[in-house]
Amino acid sequence: MSALGMLGAESFNLTGGGDPGKGVPLPSAALSRQPLLSLTDLVVGFGSAPPAVNGVSFSLAAGECLGLVGESGSGKSVTCLALMGLLPPQAVVRGGGATFAGRQVFDLDPRARAALRGREIAMVFQDPLGALNPVHSVGWQIAEALMLNQGLSERQARAGAVALMARVGIPEPKRRAQAYPHQMSGGMNQRVMIAIAIAAKPKLLIADEPTTALDVTIQAQILDLLDDLRRELDMALLLITHDLGVVAQMAERVVVMRHGTVVESGAVDAIFHAPQHAYTRALLGAVPRLDRRVARLASLPEALHLPEALQA
Repeated sequence: MSALGMLGAESFNLTGGGDPGKGVPLPSAALSRQPLLSLTDLVVGFGSAPPAVNGVSFSLAAGECLGLVGESGSGKSVTCLALMGLLPPQAVVRGGGATFAGRQVFDLDPRARAALRGREIAMVFQDPLGALNPVHSVGWQIAEALMLNQGLSERQARAGAVALMARVGIPEPKRRAQAYPHQMSGGMNQRVMIAIAIAAKPKLLIADEPTTALDVTIQAQILDLLDDLRRELDMALLLITHDLGVVAQMAERVVVMRHGTVVESGAVDAIFHAPQHAYTRALLGAVPRLDRRVARLASLPEALHLPEALQA
């Protein structure tokens, strides 16, 4: 049973505090794993505005699934775009560091950073149709990733693309390899994006809201696929989502973000059963529950909508 399913019927106290970043201690097995990725005090800003990401720190081990949760605008995607080197021109990393497989990511030159991206760290975005090239067939786009990241010939890459399409659950892969993105459903396009992402067998896959635009049945299939691939490839998975049910199903640990900062982190079961921060309790309290009837869902107290600096 998932962590959400095991939650008791008690209501969450939304007025209590809790020190930011004060998570429940991790199980000894999780603590013993060497981090593949470590972010330390990451700060990202846009122009003269207050930082969109302000002092974010967390780590991720090889083969582990970490959930990164929070409301829209909490800094989840910006954190990962900074790691990937895909920030828009007006954004800049103002401070902090990122270590991946023993390398300081932000110290790499552009060529080394580009080599890291796609080969060792890959990303799946929430809008697959917008991420795919509309003028090339989906099979060619997967083949292109294989040629770029594995050095295959065009013939080998086209065969490999069909095999990858079959692996991610696309029926009739040889025929569908000739299709264009607009001829595929949202779920099929997301499978294509996953195939492109795993073409180089990366050590880390970042999935940014990978099921947002999909119906519930397809969502479950995509999540199962990501989990299967994580285990098969011993690949770390950083799952960005606002869906706590997805975190309960998929992740071993969770990092809760709010207004660009980490307010709480720890093992999923511990956080879901004994959240230390008022914001985490508020998020959990707003989740629909099948074990009780309420007139309306809980909402965040007004004070929790504002950055702490503005609450005075």
